[in-house]
Amino acid sequence: MVANESCEIMMFGTFENFAIEQIEKNLVRMGTNSHLLVIVAAAGNPPIGSIFADFKKYDLDYLDVSLTLSARLTQLPHQHRSKDVMPILREIVDRVEGSGIILDNLGILFDRSLSLRPLKILQELAKNRATVAVWQGQVVGSKLIYAEPNHPEYCCEAIDNSFRVVDNSYEV
Repeated sequence: MVANESCEIMMFGTFENFAIEQIEKNLVRMGTNSHLLVIVAAAGNPPIGSIFADFKKYDLDYLDVSLTLSARLTQLPHQHRSKDVMPILREIVDRVEGSGIILDNLGILFDRSLSLRPLKILQELAKNRATVAVWQGQVVGSKLIYAEPNHPEYCCEAIDNSFRVVDNSYEV
């Protein structure tokens, strides 16, 4: 079933099978397109860092965003953290040697104390490098959702044609 041009919803037996099949499909589409963003909606599923060794053939490097970014932000005074997120992330991503990057564990981007727009950050990072981002949320209609509406980290973003969405936000 296709919800819109960029959001494909399919069901596979396991998360790993789904992730590998759909991400590889989108990576092939990426080809030399250095500014494609693929978002994997993965609510209810385990972290996927362990399966990304399969993607080395696509020259993709893996980055745990929360772990890496939080280590850098704790060195800064609280009042400087939100404005320094993008320059720090840009520096980290620019140091990656692969032609593309997989961004996993994005939770820190939803931290309300940082006042960030996670989707805008992902789109900005994808401007110069093919990017796969693991969104620990779900697809509802034509929206990407993170957390529940009353949760402080709740985020709802419209899906548009500037990125692709692989929806695996179901429980196996």
